[in-house]
Amino acid sequence: MRRPGELQVVGTDVRKLLHPRAGIVEKKEECIVAATGRGGLVGRGLRFLAARARRPVVRLEVKDIDVAAVRDFLHHLEAHRGNGISTRNNRLAAIRSFFGFAAAEEPLISDHCKRICALPLKRAPVRPIPYLEQDEMRAISGSCLAVAGPP
Repeated sequence: MRRPGELQVVGTDVRKLLHPRAGIVEKKEECIVAATGRGGLVGRGLRFLAARARRPVVRLEVKDIDVAAVRDFLHHLEAHRGNGISTRNNRLAAIRSFFGFAAAEEPLISDHCKRICALPLKRAPVRPIPYLEQDEMRAISGSCLAVAGPP
């Protein structure tokens, strides 16, 4: 039972929120995946979340996709699919975008969406930028001059 003043995530169907973005008209799982792509939240992500919630994709509700579920999905991408940090962060950006849209469409679930949108990006190690030393640059420019001739 709810406490007074506490908002509860209602049974908002994920399909209802995907419909305006993806042009989904049929209620088949294949249609959702085909209409929205195979990666990101929608293809692989929805299948993962549906398996986690033990229900078909077409029966997923927003309350099935909580912070823990999103974290599990992101961990799955890295640990089991071999995705790097940048790919993981791109998937999280897509998830944030979807839940930002969902919050605007369904104000009753905005607190739920806000918690998911607050998930931080994972910091990737900064790679040093490769550069040429001055003598290497001279050698390259000298070889170009030798081939092309002086101006």
